[in-house]
Amino acid sequence: MEHSQFDREFDRLNPAQRQAVCHLGGPALVIAGAGSGKTRVATMRVAHLIRSGVLPQTIAAVTFTNKAAKEMRERVHHLVGSEVLVSTFHSLGARILRESINMLGYPQSFAIYAEDDSEKTLKDCLKDRGIQCKDSELSTFKAALSRIKNNPSSLLSFDSLTQSIFEQYQQRLKTSGAVDFDDLIYLPIELFKQFPEALCRYHQRWHHLLVDEYQDTSDSQCQFASSLVGTTMNIFAVGDPDQSIYSWRGAKITNILSFQQHFPNATVIRLEQNYRSTNVILEASNALISCNERRLEKALWSDRGRGEPIVRYIGQTERQEAEFVTSTIDSLTEENIGFDHIAILYRTNAQSRPLEDRLIEYRIPYRIWGGTPFYSRREIKDVLSFLQIASLPQDLIAFERALKTIGRGIGDVTMAKLRQTATDTNRPIYDVALDAAAGNGTVSKKQQESLAKFCTIISSLRSLIEQGSAFDLISAAIHDSGYQEILEKDPESVLERRENLEQLLSRAQEWDDLHDGISPLLFIEELVLEGARDQRGDSGPQVTLATVHNAKGLEFPVVFIVGLEEDLFPHINAKKGNEEIEEERRLFYVGMTRAKDRLFVSASQSRFLFGGLHHMRVSRFMKEIPPGCIKPHGAVTTISRPAAPQPLPQTPRPSSEKFIAGQLVLHPQFGIGRVEGLTETSAGTAYEVVFSNDQVKRKILAGYSPMKSISERSS
Repeated sequence: MEHSQFDREFDRLNPAQRQAVCHLGGPALVIAGAGSGKTRVATMRVAHLIRSGVLPQTIAAVTFTNKAAKEMRERVHHLVGSEVLVSTFHSLGARILRESINMLGYPQSFAIYAEDDSEKTLKDCLKDRGIQCKDSELSTFKAALSRIKNNPSSLLSFDSLTQSIFEQYQQRLKTSGAVDFDDLIYLPIELFKQFPEALCRYHQRWHHLLVDEYQDTSDSQCQFASSLVGTTMNIFAVGDPDQSIYSWRGAKITNILSFQQHFPNATVIRLEQNYRSTNVILEASNALISCNERRLEKALWSDRGRGEPIVRYIGQTERQEAEFVTSTIDSLTEENIGFDHIAILYRTNAQSRPLEDRLIEYRIPYRIWGGTPFYSRREIKDVLSFLQIASLPQDLIAFERALKTIGRGIGDVTMAKLRQTATDTNRPIYDVALDAAAGNGTVSKKQQESLAKFCTIISSLRSLIEQGSAFDLISAAIHDSGYQEILEKDPESVLERRENLEQLLSRAQEWDDLHDGISPLLFIEELVLEGARDQRGDSGPQVTLATVHNAKGLEFPVVFIVGLEEDLFPHINAKKGNEEIEEERRLFYVGMTRAKDRLFVSASQSRFLFGGLHHMRVSRFMKEIPPGCIKPHGAVTTISRPAAPQPLPQTPRPSSEKFIAGQLVLHPQFGIGRVEGLTETSAGTAYEVVFSNDQVKRKILAGYSPMKSISERSS
């Protein structure tokens, strides 16, 4: 008899996978190591229940993302042709509330508030008590309320004011017939506590519960799932405590570590055969993670052979480290390894900057997975807008962005007046702003003061363009504009945005070291061009850049993990105690196990951090990789003090050639182009060139152009 799709899939399972799939009843914990076929096992187990006579409508599965839920639903349907309830925790909570929330006194057609609606409600509660909050203080209250809902038993540990505000906030939501996002888990738990008969209805409906990524559950999610299990104890949890990396989102590793205490006599199944990586990568990963105390034992292995040893590189500077990565990628492509088979992973988003710079130099296409390219990040574009208007006073887009960043009282109506005046008088927008600040316009006194402050900042930057350095320019733009204080208004992102600005300062210092005596106007132009490149994007295969957090669930034949230094990885904010260090180690473990064939780890002996150049120590994690699994890539002599950025490679010096419209030119970064004309800017004459590789017209300053002429024949 012909095998069904399920039978064919089942035949390919290893013994541990089959044991998990065939588990029919009672509590079970599947410790699914990285690359061990977790998704296949979870899906096959649901399909096997149905084939064994369990009604599809009595099965519920919960996971953390809509994408994962959709994939599981489709795979179950493909295997057995049945529809099964697979949803995220919050979607399941919303389904329960839509049916039963009236028992708690809410309307059946309740609204789910977005974040800004929730914030307004909280502000109103605070205002009622005479508390006028800054954004940072509001964020503190908001985080406290969220912590209470993610761990309901923690309410009494908060001060009486927070407890009282929590109760008032909940009552105000209820009066408005609304819930917030956290309520989608919190309120079902309250429903089950207050109305056991409601919980009984769900026990009768769902006889089997599967929970994916159990190591990422919060206290409330764990309590929610435990409540739904009922007396049958038919919970099937899949997860890996060694990949628990989201404590900052409320995840509690103790939920999976104590599963057997919560569910006595639970069956524990370990999926240890890895289908992704070579054994040298797994041996190194096993050794590293064994340094953690809080874990459930397992040892990954593979039948893919030993493979290439891990390559270790230690550079003197972050620029040198980035040069190693990009030059290695360049060499790998000669081995027919495609760009889309390569990933570069780092601990913080700000670390992408030197990597992006070198990739652009090498013309290697890349994408930022789960994030924004460096030169398109809000704070970089904000600071750059001040430099753009200082160098080109008619740049309307830069003017509006810079003014809106700091110009209190300057709204859309006033901005439109300034724009119209600039158009009517054919004058640069900055000159119009100067006149308005001096009282020669129709703006209010308050707006005059705001414009005067803005023009003073721009005037100072214009002076620095004439006699300062790139570093001076960036530093002045950040400090004179009060941008540090602006960042404080968003406390949740302030640290990451500060790190990005530090990287911008680092880039400016590198540029100064390579361009002694050259006007920083060229630096401004380079940044503008790189921002334009970010927005344009690339099609075709691309190298993936990602934080290790964002890379979880991905895999690549070749992986680089960069920045393996103390205070960076492990991060300085995670060095409060052993629990935090163990999570950082788990994060590095996740990064290592993304690699299928080749793994490169690197560090820098000096790095621009916390506002200055620092001597760095190699991460303890790199030292925990067994010597037999790793080989050095070129020895670097240890230095006793921070090294200056290394000129690798030298940026081409400006050419003295003059060009005319219609002439073909070669630019070291953008390739072959044709000069379409000349235009006058505040920085002097600029060539307008359309480059053939992307058909984008760019302005290249004549006084700083590294272009060379080429003949028609050479094109």
